[in-house]
Amino acid sequence: MNSTDTLILNFTDEGLKPSIAVTQYDSGRKVTCCIAGVTGEISLASVYCKKPSGSEVYKDAEIINGNTIEFEIDPQMIAETGTAECQMQLTGENKTLTSFGFDLKIRKNLLSESRITSSR
Repeated sequence: MNSTDTLILNFTDEGLKPSIAVTQYDSGRKVTCCIAGVTGEISLASVYCKKPSGSEVYKDAEIINGNTIEFEIDPQMIAETGTAECQMQLTGENKTLTSFGFDLKIRKNLLSESRITSSR
């Protein structure tokens, strides 16, 4: 079971900063990135995430085709509530391109702190 968000990352125009709302500690979230403004072959893609505390996560992404890249949101990326700042980095043809930033808006998982005892 997965929940998949779509993110458009334009490498030539910063525009409005994209964001994705997620729930803290979830483990079934994926992001499909539509890449714009990039030509040539992409051989490696990764996602960098700076958590609200300043801790960092660096994760490989999967290249689906020349302009579509997917990555799973690692539970470590969303272990803290608040805003995690992220960027995608692409490598190919002996060059590296880094996207403008996008945010993960991490909302508190109320169930993780629940002390309700089941009656069934």
